[in-house]
Amino acid sequence: KTVDYIIPDGWHRAIICEEEDEEDFDPWFSFIQGLAFGVDDYFTAYDEGLLTFICVGPGEDWRLVDLGEKNPEEWTPEEGWMHVELHVDNMMDFMPRMGYIFTDGVFDLGRV
Repeated sequence: KTVDYIIPDGWHRAIICEEEDEEDFDPWFSFIQGLAFGVDDYFTAYDEGLLTFICVGPGEDWRLVDLGEKNPEEWTPEEGWMHVELHVDNMMDFMPRMGYIFTDGVFDLGRV
């Protein structure tokens, strides 16, 4: 059985940055990630959106919102959230900060 996990206040999902020359690269986190992903079941769980890494402290959290048939111009995010237009042209600019949302189950490449 899968149960949704609500990230507690004061925590945020960790950015997984694998490139050593990128600003957000953390060698200690990369080591821990390597240990975790060394277990096939954990990597599969991450790939299916069932496992994530979280950190305590300030950070940002990204969510995809499926508006279905609603008009995007009539939608506003909940208080404390910001709307970001995501397109193929700007996706790579945001990727290091929101890469984990592609495993959340809402993302559909066919709709981009």
